[in-house]
This record gives sequence, C-alpha cells and structure tokens, in this order.
Amino acid sequence: MSATEPTTELLLEIYQRLLGNMGRRNWWPVRYDSGADAGFEIAAGAILVQNTSWSNVERALANLHQAGIWGYQAVYDADDAAIVEAIRSSGY
Repeated sequence: MSATEPTTELLLEIYQRLLGNMGRRNWWPVRYDSGADAGFEIAAGAILVQNTSWSNVERALANLHQAGIWGYQAVYDADDAAIVEAIRSSGY
C-alpha cells in the first residue's frame, strides 16, 4: 500500500465523523414518507428523474404532494390534467 492510500482506520474515522454530523442517510432522499411508506416517493422520483435534474423532480414531487396526488391509488384516481400540471417541472 502506498503512503497516499487511506487506511481502514482512517476511512472508518471519516465515516464516523460524517455519521455523527449528518446522521444516517438512506439510499434515497425521501422527504414525505419513511420506511415502508416511502415506496411511492422513491418510484415516482426514479421515473421523473429520467428526464430532468433532481431539483426539478423535487418540485414535481412537492407539487404532487400539495395537490393530494400522493400514492399509487391517488395517481390512478387523479385527473390527468392535474397530474400533468403537478409534474410539469420534470419535463413530462
């Protein structure tokens, strides 16, 4: 190992400092739900981000949430025009 490669101890120390300062991070930045209820937000975000930047997806998710179009059944039941308006910022 060269002198410039980090040691296991150094990497663990960096991780512990980040964890202490930032807290646990899940693999997806869930804002509105947590645990098992986060599935819709993760799925919707994954679809919407295919066409735009994450900041635009965040706006679209916030719009969906504010419009009460939150969850699979809510999307199914919602008027198409309401969905289009809510996700416009994501480019769809």
